Amino acid sequence: MNSNNTVNLAGRIPDTEKLPFKYYPGKDDEKSSGIFRGMISVRRAYKKKDDEYYPEDLIPFVAFGVKAKYLNDYINRGDNVTMCGEIRREDDYEDKDGNLKSGGLALYVDDVHGFGNAKKTTKKTDDGDADEAEETPAPSRRSGLAGRRRRSA
Repeated sequence: MNSNNTVNLAGRIPDTEKLPFKYYPGKDDEKSSGIFRGMISVRRAYKKKDDEYYPEDLIPFVAFGVKAKYLNDYINRGDNVTMCGEIRREDDYEDKDGNLKSGGLALYVDDVHGFGNAKKTTKKTDDGDADEAEETPAPSRRSGLAGRRRRSA
């Protein structure tokens, strides 16, 4: 990753159905060749004196491959996430009337972590009905130092 274009965001996936949050599987989904597009809501560090809440900005993001599969499998609308990546300008395109439109900016995700989240899974019973199973926590991606014990003096 280019160190001149590194972005770290901590925010929440908006829980409204009006905003994109969609996985597009690739040809061979087992190899995680899919694409995931969505928005992350990031709270500003300041608010006006008269405002009750901090304003939030919606930042579009795009994830590919394993990161896209992780978002699809473990992250839901309303979940808290951290994302690391780079800002890129998407390609220009023509609208349905033939007008050239400028591509917008988006975060291209290099790393993503959900925290405090779990995705519910379902399992089929013998009679064919789907029962809700226990929640499956997102996989932990801790550094190598996290598992080491401290030496006592």
